[in-house]
Amino acid sequence: MNSIISTNFIEPLAIIGTGCRFPGNVNFPDKFWTLLKKGEDAVIPFPSKCKQLMANSSTDP
Repeated sequence: MNSIISTNFIEPLAIIGTGCRFPGNVNFPDKFWTLLKKGEDAVIPFPSKCKQLMANSSTDP
C-alpha cells in the first residue's frame, strides 16, 4: 500500500494543560525541565504501600 504523507502544511498547536507527577518531588513542569537539564536521576525504590496494594489485587478482570 503506497501512501503519501504531506509535510507541507503548518497548523497551530495549543497546549491546554499539563501535569507532572514524578519521583523526587517533581510535580510541576518547570521542575521537570530542570531535572532534565541537570541530567538528574529521580528513580526511587518502589513504595511499600504500592507493593501491598498490588499484593491484594487480582490479575483476573
